[in-house]
Order: sequence, then C-alpha cells, then structure tokens
Amino acid sequence: MLQDGGSYGRTLKPASMTSHIVGVRSLFRWMVYRDLPSLGQLNPELLRTYLEELPFLIVQGGSYFDVDEELSEDEDDVNFQSEVGSELDADLGDSDQMDSEEGDSTRANDSGESIDEELQGAEAELASDKADDGATYSQVVSRISIIYFIHAQSQRLEARKFGTLNEPPFEGKNIRDVVRTVAAYTFNRTPPLPDEVALPLLRTAIAWIEVRAKDVVAMQDLYLARTSEHLGRGLLPVSARALARRSLLNYQFSIDRATGLPWRGPLQNRHEGESVSYPGNVDVPATIPTVMRYNMMRVRDAAMTILEYLVGIRPSEVCAIPGGMNDETGLPSCVLIKRSNSGLLELFYMKSVLSKGVEQPQPSDWLIGCRPADCDALPLTVVCLTVLQRLFEPWRKLGGFSNMLVGISTRTGLPQSADGVRQVTTVGLARSFQTFVQCEVDLSGLPDESIRGENLIDYRRKKGKNISPRQGRKTFAAFMLESRASLLPAVKDHFKHLNIATTERAYYPQAARLRNDIDSVIISDTVTFFAEAVKRKKIVGRKAGDIEKYFSSEEFTDVKDPAELDRRIRHVVIFHDLRIFFHDHGKCLITADPLESRCRQETGTASWENVTPDYSVRNPGMCAGCGAFAADRSNRPFWERRFAQYTKAYEAAKGKGREHEYHVHLARAQQAAQVIKWFDGAEIGR
Repeated sequence: MLQDGGSYGRTLKPASMTSHIVGVRSLFRWMVYRDLPSLGQLNPELLRTYLEELPFLIVQGGSYFDVDEELSEDEDDVNFQSEVGSELDADLGDSDQMDSEEGDSTRANDSGESIDEELQGAEAELASDKADDGATYSQVVSRISIIYFIHAQSQRLEARKFGTLNEPPFEGKNIRDVVRTVAAYTFNRTPPLPDEVALPLLRTAIAWIEVRAKDVVAMQDLYLARTSEHLGRGLLPVSARALARRSLLNYQFSIDRATGLPWRGPLQNRHEGESVSYPGNVDVPATIPTVMRYNMMRVRDAAMTILEYLVGIRPSEVCAIPGGMNDETGLPSCVLIKRSNSGLLELFYMKSVLSKGVEQPQPSDWLIGCRPADCDALPLTVVCLTVLQRLFEPWRKLGGFSNMLVGISTRTGLPQSADGVRQVTTVGLARSFQTFVQCEVDLSGLPDESIRGENLIDYRRKKGKNISPRQGRKTFAAFMLESRASLLPAVKDHFKHLNIATTERAYYPQAARLRNDIDSVIISDTVTFFAEAVKRKKIVGRKAGDIEKYFSSEEFTDVKDPAELDRRIRHVVIFHDLRIFFHDHGKCLITADPLESRCRQETGTASWENVTPDYSVRNPGMCAGCGAFAADRSNRPFWERRFAQYTKAYEAAKGKGREHEYHVHLARAQQAAQVIKWFDGAEIGR
C-alpha cells in the first residue's frame, strides 16, 4: 500500500502506518482466536461477526481473548500513541510536545492525504460533532480500514499464494457508514470509571485546584509582573526574564493538609536530577520555566477533569468556554447566577457552545452547582472556572484569543510572543489529561477487582493510560442515575439530548438498571425490618439496642396508618443510606456505624468511606460479636444448624480422645448456643 494502492486508488504515507499497525494486530489476533489461518476465510458472514465483536475488542482489549493480563507495556504504548496521538497529531504543540507548530500541521496533512475520500469523510467527523469521541472513532477507523486495504491488494496477495477477499468487504458499503455505525456502538460500550479509580482521580484533581492552583497563579502573576517591571527599566527581554525568575526562588508553597508539609520544595534555577513530563512520554530538565509550564498544564487538566467528571460536559464544550470577567459579579463572564423557583438557592450556570447533536454550533448553558441564597461560598466547579480565567488571561491576551483555554506551542517553558499561543483542541486536552493521570494519580494500590466485580488490573498495570476524558460524562451519568433513577429526564435535559431513549441507551446500561432493582429490594427489606422493630418484635445483637431506641420514638409508634409508617421509615432509610446487608446468620448495619465493623477493623479499613462488609475476612462468628450486628427470629435456624453441626463434630472427636484438636469447633458451638439463648430470652421477654 505504500508503493501501489491497487484498487484502493491511493498509496499510503509512511506517517500513517503506526495507526494501521494497530488495525493489523487487532484483526490478526481475532483471526487466531477464531482459528482462521487464512485471509481467504474472511467471508461476508465472518466479516459481519468481526463487526459485531469489534466494540468488545476495543473496550475489553486483551481480556476479550482470555489471555494473560501481563500484556507488554510496549504494546500499550503503541496503542495509546497511535490511536490517541500519532493519527491525530494536529495538536501536539498544544499538548506540550516539543515539536513546532509548523511541524504539527505538516504531520496532520500527511495523515489526511493518506486516506481516500470516504475514509477522509469518516475521519472528518473527528474534527466536527464527533470530536469528543475521537479515540473511539480513531480506534474503529484503524481496525476497519485494514480490511479495505486487504481487498485492494487481492491481486498481489493471490500472486504470492495468500488468501484473498474476492468480494468487496461489508457487502460493498462505504467505509464511512461502517465506521459510523460501529463507533457509535463502541462509545455506548465504554464503561464509566469504577469508584475505586474515579475517587483517586478526583481527589488528585481537587487537591490541585484547592491547594496548588493558588500558588501556580500567584507565581505566574509574580513572574509576569517582575518581567514587565524590568522591561520598563530598559533591560533586554532575556535579562528581564532571568531577574524575574530569581524573584521566585524564595516563594513559599502552601501546606498540603494530607502531609502537613509544602506540596513541593523551593524552586531552583535548575533542579539537578529532576525532570518534568510532557505528553508523549517526553521528559525535560526541571528548570523554573519548565516547572511553571508543567504546573500550569496540570491545573488546566485538574479543572477540566472536575468539569467533565462532576458536571458531565464534553471536551469540546470545555474548549468553547468563553473567557473574560464579569465586573459586577466578580466571577468569570461564562458564569450565570439564577435564583431557584423557591428562592432558597442560587444556581450557577456555565455558558459554552453546544456542537454535538445540532446542525450548527449554538450557545447553551449547563447547571454546574448551587449554594444557599446569600451565601458567599462558591461551588468547586465555579472555583475551577475562576482559576482557569486568572491562569490563562495573560496568554489569551498575548495570542489574541477569546476562549478561556489556550494551548502553548513553544518547545519548553512559557510563551514569549503570540506565536507561542494557539487554540486549544480536544485532542490536545486528551493528551495532556493522560500526562496528568500518569504523573499525578497513584493507582498502584488498586485491588484486582472492585467491590462491584469490575476488573481493575488494567487500570493498575497501565497506570491510568486507559482512562479518557470522555469517560467523565459516563461516570457522571452513572453516579446520578444509580443514585436516583428518577433523574433520567433531568440528565437527558442536562446532556441536551433530544429524547430520553438516547440517554438511557448510552448512559444508563442494563447492568446499572439491574443494580437499582436489587437496591430497591434491599431498601424494601430494610424498611420491613425496621417496621418490625416499631411493632416491638424483639431484635438481638449489639446493634439491637440502638435500633429499638431510635424506632421506639413517638414519630413512629404513634403512626396508625401502615402506609404512612412505611413512608416515614423509607425516608429515614434513603436519606441516611441505612441499607442492611441481609445474611442467613443475621443483619449487618455497617452503614449506620462503619467504625464499629469488626471485619473492617480486622483489615484496618474501618472508616466512613467503607460502608460494606469486608467479605474477605467476614464470618458468622466475627459478626455475632460485631457492634453493627443484629438478628431476629428469622436467623435462628442458621444458629441452630451451626450448633448441631459443630457439637456433633466435637462429640465425635471427644469419643476418640481427640477433643483437644477440635477446640475451634467447641468454641463455635458455644457461641451458637449463646446466640440461641439470645433468641430464647427475646421470646420470653415478649
């Protein structure tokens, strides 16, 4: 294809081959998995199967083939570089790369010229309304175009006695239609981040905004002010900047509340043995300009992460946020404040441009936070916009741009002229986000599996390379809809979807709906259990006293209508998230007091963040003495069986003179007998 495009009509440029290698590897691995040794076996039926399975291949990666998870790091690098970077390198300068802006545009043109008109049309969507899903479309393009290339080279393959595709692939459909269909389904298959991954990502982003951002902005303001002052005295620009850098050497950084220490050491003209990372795995020596540049980009990444993961806006909508300050409100001009209908809340909206799902880009606004009326506190998302406004204002003015965010195209350090500032794009933000995750977010402590059974090995092994900004929208929707399914219409409006089916199909998958159904059953069972407590049906266990004390109040005991009692108890359960974990041996109320959980104490994980039992160590004997344990008569059969089982085993051993080997059985039988006495005492007490 590099020398003769055959029936394809065009040759490929060498610069485009990196992305096509990914497509070749994906197809060949699938063929090996399906036991297909020859290209000639790819008949229309098998090609349809490949299309059907392609979304799963992309989303699940190596785990689709049930291979050893120790996929080489080199292969991960190739996938990331080719599918998110090399093929879409038009924004390398923005993402802090060390190439010039002119060099970037050359590579982008090379990539475009290597594709025929239909493939150009498919990739053109990346630069328009599909820009936010760029990685998805790029992944699909690389894996489908290779099949068209194979068909184009049928004569050469046949001459070399290889199998060939005798018929046009995919029933003669043009590549644009094929890519569009598969890519849309692939995006729908992209999962939200597991909580175990999303929480450290957001904690890191919030720390950058709440602690580090003020230092980054203050250092930049000081540096620019000193530079301007020295230039005003007639010094040459090089000397002015050198003197300005000296003023930063004694800067005192803010204290990190987690460590009680400054979040970084003092700046030096050159940090020996230290470097800072740029996207594309490029490390440069740590000097004051490169450190300032690195910190500026990480603040941008942190703010973008918060907006995308806590608001659910698209990367393209982040790029389109207008810059400027509103002197009346003291907030960025992109922020609107409205009163709620009740007048009790002030609602904050962000102005930007909606470009997906509409014929022409149009101004729109998104709800990004609220606060009690007349309160001075600002929502975190508004703080992010305020930080971005201050941080990028000098560079917007320098480059003559109006949008809040800009990119930096200088090789290293900070821009010195308008040529060093460029328009920011979603691709540049994606590459910069990858650097933020890999350099700032620690995922090394992730377990193999999440509490919901999601595989976390890839996130830990790849150090977050498989996390993308567009997953923020999925994660936001998953949190909202799994918290309350009735918010589906509100999420639809927030996402600017035309119909609710679009939101449900892409952002509320069946697995999440099933989890909500299960949670509904658990909540109903919890309400029933507490209603029994209101009726004075005795409960035993260390938590029994708290339950009886709370639900013996007149708020519940004076209610005569069963429906009203159900409503009041349900409100308490949902408002305080008092779901009970039901087991044969009893009820776990860890959500009411997680610090009393014996299984969590055993593993050193007792905290208000861990409100589920630790099933790796939990057992009935441990539960019986736990401060979060309660039981009623429905659990008595379990303890009677347990008593009989261990008593029988101990007595049999005693008959053989081996009772000393069965002291654990004796202890468990004695504990079961004690629990049965609780039940007997409860019944007598009634």
